[in-house]
Amino acid sequence: MLLFIGAGLVLLTACVNVAGLVLALSESRRRELGTRLALGSGRRRLVRQLLTESLVLSTAGGALGIAIAVAGVKYFNSLGAATRFEMSGLERTAFNSISIDSAALTFCLVVICLAPLLVGLWPARSSSRIPIVGVLKGGGTQRRPHRGLARSVLVTVQIALAFTLLVGSGLLVTTMKRLHASDLGFQLENVLSVRVALPGSQYDPETRRTFFSQLVERAGALPGIQAASFVDCVPLADGCRNTSRVQARDGMNTDSNAEPVVGVTRVSPEFFSSLDIPVTRGRSFTDLDREGAPRVAVLSQEAAARFWPGEDPVGRTLSIRGFEGATVVGVVADVRHETIRDSPRPNIYVPAMQATRGEGFLVARVSGGAAAHVPAIRDVVRDLDPNLPIFDVRTMADRVADATWRTRFSTLVISLFAAMTFALSAIGIYGAFSHSVETTTRSIGVRMALGATRARVLKGVLRRAALLALAGIAPGILLASMSTGLMETLLFETSPHDPITFAVISVTFLAIALLASFFPARKASGVDPAAVLRND
Repeated sequence: MLLFIGAGLVLLTACVNVAGLVLALSESRRRELGTRLALGSGRRRLVRQLLTESLVLSTAGGALGIAIAVAGVKYFNSLGAATRFEMSGLERTAFNSISIDSAALTFCLVVICLAPLLVGLWPARSSSRIPIVGVLKGGGTQRRPHRGLARSVLVTVQIALAFTLLVGSGLLVTTMKRLHASDLGFQLENVLSVRVALPGSQYDPETRRTFFSQLVERAGALPGIQAASFVDCVPLADGCRNTSRVQARDGMNTDSNAEPVVGVTRVSPEFFSSLDIPVTRGRSFTDLDREGAPRVAVLSQEAAARFWPGEDPVGRTLSIRGFEGATVVGVVADVRHETIRDSPRPNIYVPAMQATRGEGFLVARVSGGAAAHVPAIRDVVRDLDPNLPIFDVRTMADRVADATWRTRFSTLVISLFAAMTFALSAIGIYGAFSHSVETTTRSIGVRMALGATRARVLKGVLRRAALLALAGIAPGILLASMSTGLMETLLFETSPHDPITFAVISVTFLAIALLASFFPARKASGVDPAAVLRND
């Protein structure tokens, strides 16, 4: 819905821009249209002609747009499954499922038919009300104040629409910056994760512990692998997260329904060093924390603060379902396990050799390209079990990219829409002031003949441009404030009404209005009063 609204705003901005151009064109044709009315042409016929011209323009633009869309769809469908777009968020888009179906084509045809009404109806009706006598007496080149007001209103609408999209784009860009700068709690560069699932019919708990222990040992000895470990569910992986509630603390039973839900992660001793998760208190696990040894656990900082606020949790005991009487031996930094957007949730780490599962991930910190180490890891798994495959082979950077793809995709598309509307608005401002200068050449010449300096004329045009920009920014702020609520689920640590974003976009529009009007203003200040009065 957000992207559809963005596309609609681009279309509406284009229509408003063209409406302003058509209005300016119809004013330059006042003498022609007035003459036709004087020769007997009816006003309805004149309106039909102008609407027909708009329909031809719309049909040509629509045909070109459909042709570009067909070519674009063919191009994306030709892309292979291995094509990657890491920076744009397009890697999760199923390009081969995109097509221009009957519904999309019908919508385009409806737009082609309705756009002329939006673009041409107002200019056509206005042009059909030309005072015939005034035009035939030589008033065809005189400026009509209400026409200038109409074009100013259209430019103001463009600015308001473009302002809305630019604010949305700015909020998404801010979100992406904050997502990339957020502390995940672990190091993601050069970390490879490989998923392995042991058949329950062939592996009992003891053989599972032996398999994963040998897997970590052999993988860690491979060339180029700096550290290897096992975890039942790596951060940001889908469908493997375990949760529980604390059933007892310090030997006393608790009301489990009142306890917070905590994540439970089974790890090997090398896991924290593999992901560079700092141990802030106590110790991490060792090879001695095995089946038969006293049960131990490591808490995240959030879990420690929840269960023993303001106290040292090391040495305390807790029980969770299936893992009772564990002594807390350490505290580690918080990790964003589920999503990047949510704050880190409390997590309990237990030794994999004391509570092993039949499925998990080999996590390896590698040097060089991660893909080069996959065949060697696959060979290690095959040596341990020739019938066992590996799957879900991803780097941690890939998993982070998957967790942010929707926001990156929306940022890309909304930014493209915003850039188009921004360009259209700049063109509209430039066109409005260029036409204004052409239609007010006589009045400017008279003012300069009466003593107005070029600097004063230039300042007057730029002042009008600034006022026009402010007139568009004010409703743009209101429209953006109402529409950015739709983006709240895409934003991260960013308010939909972020004042910095609104302020930057406002200043940007004010600057572009002044820049777009500078060249027409310079042309106006260069008018020769004598030549103007002589021609008049």
